[in-house]
Amino acid sequence: WWSADINGVHVAGLNTEVFHNASEGVAEEMMAWLRQDLITANRRRHLQPWVVLLGHRPSYCSEPDGWCKRMGTTGPAFRDEFESLLYEQQVDLALWGHQHVYERSWPVFNRTVAAKHYHNSAAPVHIVTGAGGNTDDFMAMSMEAVLQPDGEWSAFLDAGRVHFCSYGRLLAANSTHLQVEQVNGITGSIMDEFWIVKDKRKI
Repeated sequence: WWSADINGVHVAGLNTEVFHNASEGVAEEMMAWLRQDLITANRRRHLQPWVVLLGHRPSYCSEPDGWCKRMGTTGPAFRDEFESLLYEQQVDLALWGHQHVYERSWPVFNRTVAAKHYHNSAAPVHIVTGAGGNTDDFMAMSMEAVLQPDGEWSAFLDAGRVHFCSYGRLLAANSTHLQVEQVNGITGSIMDEFWIVKDKRKI
């Protein structure tokens, strides 16, 4: 795990695999580090106003096997570990992989939609942006069937049995506006675009 300040964004990268196969105590060590890192990042919002989290396995996703929501599986386990901390420390955006699709949430906490907009919401936004992988050599498409959203928290899902490979772009335009785009890797067209606006917090 690591963190870095990139222009106006504080980025924290996590190893989500520590909850599966790491030695005893490693997950606790990472979570203690993350808590302190986010506390420090909040104190430095006047320098890096945006806080973004990165990890491999998502805590929100609309995959068909149910592991993002079924108790005892990955999604609920990650939410138990991460979600209260992300909410408490006002993380703006969490980016995840693992699922080879693109999906964007509303601001969400405890599987409850905090707002159906991105203007001054207290809850983080979650994005699964794993659509750059698993092409199976088939026309640069991802072969992962995700047919419908898992819940009301899902604002945009590139649903289907196959998906064009795509990638994300992040632009911290200023201290109040963060732009997120998902780009079709074949055509270069914008598949999805939205702005997170935080113009009422004290920095």
